[in-house]
Amino acid sequence: MENGSLHGLACEDCGFQGLPPEFACPACGSEKLKEVQYSGQGEIYTYTIVSMGFGHLARRTPYVLAVVELKEGPRLTTVIEGLAGEGARIGLPVRYSHKEEGTGPIFVAA
Repeated sequence: MENGSLHGLACEDCGFQGLPPEFACPACGSEKLKEVQYSGQGEIYTYTIVSMGFGHLARRTPYVLAVVELKEGPRLTTVIEGLAGEGARIGLPVRYSHKEEGTGPIFVAA
């Protein structure tokens, strides 16, 4: 995954898509996985406001931790930057911003 784009894996046998780390397709067990690029567009599927973090995430509190459903279908857990708690809502359009070392993909409101 490069900082400028969001990539995932697609099973060449059944088409299941997910985000790394995947070593085999969770839908059919095939080890034939290929890298695919996603649009980076999605929406908040569910979320919570984290008010007490730990480790390197403690400095972010409070922050929005969300499950984002990408336009292409896969879901991933991610931090949504730039949203105060009251700005987050299920269905809110979001887009991939960048990858942060130790945290993973970071999204922002679209």
